[in-house]
Amino acid sequence: KIATSVEKFRDGWERYISILIDAIDGTTNFDACLPFFCSAVAIFIGGRLSVSAIYDPIHNQVFYGSLRVLHGGKYESVANVWSIPTGNLDKLGGKGQTEAKRKLIATHITRSDSEARNRFLKFLPSLCKDKSLNGGTYMLNCGQMALAHVACGNLSAFLSNTTGIWDVAAGEILIRAIGGKITDFKGREIDYGKSSRISVLGCKTPEIHDRIIKIIDRSYPWER
Repeated sequence: KIATSVEKFRDGWERYISILIDAIDGTTNFDACLPFFCSAVAIFIGGRLSVSAIYDPIHNQVFYGSLRVLHGGKYESVANVWSIPTGNLDKLGGKGQTEAKRKLIATHITRSDSEARNRFLKFLPSLCKDKSLNGGTYMLNCGQMALAHVACGNLSAFLSNTTGIWDVAAGEILIRAIGGKITDFKGREIDYGKSSRISVLGCKTPEIHDRIIKIIDRSYPWER
C-alpha cells in the first residue's frame, strides 16, 4: 500500500509492503530558492526498511539503497549514487570515494516547536567544542539530503532533536548500507511504528556515532 499519512502508513505496515514518501524534503529551502531540497521514498516490507531513493533535482542525481535480510539476521546491502546526465554510477562508501578533509556535521533546528528549538540551541556549543570531531557545523534543514551526504562521506554526521519519520527513513537505509550507524538521541534504533516525531543521529562510522552520543548523554538538556 502507499501511505498518504503517518496514520495510514501504520495501518498494517508490519504485514504489507508500505511506501513512505516525502515529496519535498527541505520545503522552506525550496520556497526560498535555496538549492538544498529533495524528494524521498522509502519502502518497508513487513515492517522492515528495505529500499529507498532520494532524488536531488538541482544536481539531477539519485541516491538509492537497499537492505536485504539474510539468514542469521545479517544484511546484504547496496548504496549507490546515479548521475542522470552522465549515466555515472558510483558506490557510496567505496574506498576510492573522495571524503571531506575534516569532519563536518549537519543539523536541523525545528521551527515548529520553540521548546525543542531552545533545548537544541543550548546543546549546540557542546557539540562544537571538540574540533577533532566537529570541524564545522552546518544547518542544512533537509534531513534526507544531509543523510545522503553523510553516506557519501561529504559529511560525518547529521543530527536533529525533533523531525518527522518521513524525513529520515530513506536516508537511514543509505547510512546502514555503507556501514554507518543511525539511532535516536538515546542510542536506540528508530521506531517507525511508535511516534511521528523523533530525534535522529546518523553518522558515517560507529566510532563517530559513539563519540557524539557521549556528548549528548553528558550535555543535552533533556525535557523534564
